[in-house]
Amino acid sequence: MFADIELAMKQNGGVLRTADLVGMGFSKPAIAELVRNRRIDRVAHGIYVRAGEFADEMHLLQMRSPRVVFSHESALWLNGLSDREPFQMSVTVVRGVPLAVSLRGLCSCHYVDRDLLEIGLSSAKTTQGHVVRCYGPERTICDIVRDSSRIGIEEMTDGLKRYAGGKEKDLVELMRIAAMFGIEDEMAKYMGVLS
Repeated sequence: MFADIELAMKQNGGVLRTADLVGMGFSKPAIAELVRNRRIDRVAHGIYVRAGEFADEMHLLQMRSPRVVFSHESALWLNGLSDREPFQMSVTVVRGVPLAVSLRGLCSCHYVDRDLLEIGLSSAKTTQGHVVRCYGPERTICDIVRDSSRIGIEEMTDGLKRYAGGKEKDLVELMRIAAMFGIEDEMAKYMGVLS
């Protein structure tokens, strides 16, 4: 029966939920026994990985709260615009929809109106190969400029320089998104200096 767990974990990116295990015929007490016997590790409420395996924190956060979008410093890193993996994950959610209390200590949360959440939405692979929702490079650059008071100047400058020097930048899309957020003049100034 443990071979079934191994196979299911392999098919699910190394992570299973309680519902997955129950669906495989394990009772909740049997799941608790698997944890006690170090066959699997509980990494969050209802989420399990192979015993002793390093958990992909971004993937786990996305599993626990599928509506979050990785943004700001996290999106800089996911988009290759920063070499530094953020100490604390940054996410964006819809204003008025609070992040679960159990997740608040794991990340820095930014709030936007519902109509702005999906602008520039993309996806990227974490270092462990899991695909997570994040903003693309243009939206990310707009976010760090909009929230420059919350972003370290070094991180912001490095991200802007890497974006401006990149081959795949889309300045038309960048300015379109900047206009939606009312920062097109500020963005034009930054891009003019860096180009």
